[in-house]
Amino acid sequence: MRDLPVVVLLFAVVLGFQITGGAYDAEFGSHPDEAAHYVTGLMVRDYVASGLPGNPMAFAETYYEHYPKVALGNWPPGFYAIQAAWTLAFSDGRASLLVLMAILTCATALVVFSGLRWELGWYAAVFGALLSPHSVSSSSTPPWSWRRSRWRCSAPWRCWPSANGWIISGRATVFFLVCWRRWRS
Repeated sequence: MRDLPVVVLLFAVVLGFQITGGAYDAEFGSHPDEAAHYVTGLMVRDYVASGLPGNPMAFAETYYEHYPKVALGNWPPGFYAIQAAWTLAFSDGRASLLVLMAILTCATALVVFSGLRWELGWYAAVFGALLSPHSVSSSSTPPWSWRRSRWRCSAPWRCWPSANGWIISGRATVFFLVCWRRWRS
């Protein structure tokens, strides 16, 4: 596979930022929604693992009585389905979910890379893929935002205190790549 070095690079960057950010040593709680996403994914996993025991709403209400962090309905259920499948196949521990988040982040960057490679060339596509993920995720937070204490990372190469800094988003990445295209022609 010709793009294997890109996959390895992206995955290494994501894991590197998770490790240096202390993601594997911290609790779920660096973002207010983090624990709720974790518990909601576990609820979906438990519902599936118990053989889909009837009304899902009744199961969710009972689960909520024991674990009041359930937040189903605040986000689309796709992430919780992915998390449930992952935790059924692997562990439901923090490290396992952080690896899942690294894989999802890497997959997002690969989609960007694939889309840009034919239009802008291999090197620009790698650069765009490195800029694209909105999370070098230390959490299980699906909006793809990495928050660790007061720190926010929007791209693998740039971190800053959220209260004092400016945020490079996907829009900045797209703007850069459009300008790059114009400069090349």
